[in-house]
Amino acid sequence: MRARRILGAFAALSLALLAVAPTAQATTSPTNPVAPFQAGHGLTSVAYDSPVLAADGSGILAVYASPKADGRHLYVSRWTPAHGWGPATQLFVGALERGFGVRSVDGVAAVWWTSLIGRTVRTMDVAVRDGVGAPWGTAHQIFRGDNGTRGDVAVGSAGITAAWAVPNGTDPQVFQTNMTVSTWTRGAGWSAHQVLSATVNEATFLPVVSAVGSRFVVTWTDVSGAIEYAVREAGVWTTATETAPAAAGCGIEDWAGSGQRFLVALRCSGRTYQARDWGVAAAAPTSSTLSVPSGDSVLVTPAVSGASAAVVSYQFGGPGPVWLQRSAAAGSWSAPSVVTTGRFQPFVRVALSGSSALVSWSQLSADGRHEGVMARATSRADGAFTSPVVAVSGWGPTAWSEGDVQLVGGPSGAVLAWLARPWSMTTHSKTSVLAATWTARGGWSHSRVLVSPALRYDFLQPTVAVAGANAMVGWASPTTNGATAAPLVSPTAVGRARVSRSGRTLTCTAPAFAPRPAAIAYRWQVNGRAVASGRVLRVSGALGKPLVCRAIASTQGFVPGSAYAPPAVVRA
Repeated sequence: MRARRILGAFAALSLALLAVAPTAQATTSPTNPVAPFQAGHGLTSVAYDSPVLAADGSGILAVYASPKADGRHLYVSRWTPAHGWGPATQLFVGALERGFGVRSVDGVAAVWWTSLIGRTVRTMDVAVRDGVGAPWGTAHQIFRGDNGTRGDVAVGSAGITAAWAVPNGTDPQVFQTNMTVSTWTRGAGWSAHQVLSATVNEATFLPVVSAVGSRFVVTWTDVSGAIEYAVREAGVWTTATETAPAAAGCGIEDWAGSGQRFLVALRCSGRTYQARDWGVAAAAPTSSTLSVPSGDSVLVTPAVSGASAAVVSYQFGGPGPVWLQRSAAAGSWSAPSVVTTGRFQPFVRVALSGSSALVSWSQLSADGRHEGVMARATSRADGAFTSPVVAVSGWGPTAWSEGDVQLVGGPSGAVLAWLARPWSMTTHSKTSVLAATWTARGGWSHSRVLVSPALRYDFLQPTVAVAGANAMVGWASPTTNGATAAPLVSPTAVGRARVSRSGRTLTCTAPAFAPRPAAIAYRWQVNGRAVASGRVLRVSGALGKPLVCRAIASTQGFVPGSAYAPPAVVRA
């Protein structure tokens, strides 16, 4: 809903922005100049939308679609750093819509999608995988209803919950819907449908659902304008409870969740913003007030990782400041810190990685005809920035919109991906996919072009995911879905180096390193002191002291990894 509002206003605002003078702001270059992405991998020969990615333990799940003569085929495949892409499983074929999804928690994974029957009936199906390596189950139909029916799915340690709003059809002049849920649990499968509320507002027909610990939380706007929620605990749904009355004039602005926290940002009358936080142990949501810049059309974007949260707020289209607030516990927020005062385009993203909060945005140059992707990071819990603004990309005659940019953080780092296209914005404008990575030690990398010029604007945004020590970016072009991965940790040796000998010539062979490094160097040492370099060493004269070969794996921005070979002795 928020994305549609932004995209609808983008064309008019992009012209208005040209007349606004930017605020001078010092920037610095990335400290990590290399984004070590692997070569792109085509997932299917014909594309239908970008692949959807999700962390799956040490691997990454990709769901992607391909149109064929008998309909659009939906597939799921798993990538691991050790074995690459596994075999694809076909989940569906038919009148597939865009907007399919995937999520995995503790080995339980769900893929959901919607399809059309004729022009008036929409169905939603979910396929479940009960454990890494287990087969995908037969698709289960969650709902079959009016074309306006929409739903959402959450995966957690307690199972899977689907929530959707189905038109009740009692009065054609007053569009009302039933808020309905169904839950999958291990051993029991899918539960019967349960109606939580029969007075859901037309304007919020997509419910918000998240897993928090062993519970599920669903929240929505009822027909009176009040914000309501229901919680499933110990297999039972509570009665719908009001968390923001209709008199407050609140609407759901944006949300983010993890297994430990579910944060919903509300936009209320009087240009005020509130947060509703469901923690693991809390019986009811915690309410708090969010600080936002003054002015109209302020937007709020949250991020949640574990029990920590961050919120960026900004005036749509600039030129006002972008503010960051951080939170270590529900209901407690830092004072706002200014991320940037530069003139930015209508997207700002925030992500969490470890103890750091990362913010990215697109900023216009002084002449208003060029853009650069900027980023900033802070490791301080109070949200205050000590690091300068980093220009991740150079300035170019390109344009971005809300759906073009994705920023996702993980335990080892983060990945930022975006489209770069000409200002012309025509349907068939050639578009490139760019990406950069961030780690606590290496900082931001320069941007790297992953595919260019191969995309069309109508194929929309890239997708990203972070799983453990790996980041992935996916995209769609007119001919293929593609994806590529990058490591976010230092290379570590898998085994020892070895030395072979031919006469007085020694040759050192490095073991495998995970993740694969950008380069491997060789050093020959005697008593810990380097005496030569290179993989091959010819020894002249008698040398009774043992030679040790050290293989050094390096990737810019990471601590080098080393592997040693057993000592070798060359005698006269």
